[in-house]
Amino acid sequence: MAYLGKGRREDLFVLATELNLKHDKSMTIATLKNLITGSEGYDEELTKNLHATIVGDRKSNEERIRAEEQEQKLRTE
Repeated sequence: MAYLGKGRREDLFVLATELNLKHDKSMTIATLKNLITGSEGYDEELTKNLHATIVGDRKSNEERIRAEEQEQKLRTE
């Protein structure tokens, strides 16, 4: 379950959505972790892989946006 600590709160929201769990934006990280690990049919390996994919996608997207902003900045100079 330590893998759930790697990433951001927003990643846990995406994971909960992917797992079709009912959640709301006021939930804390601890509450989200408990919701995910306590869900019926919890499969640690599946959840771990999904979480890693979600975190990786978010990081790739952030890097792409950062590169686009840098490129835009260079064009305006």
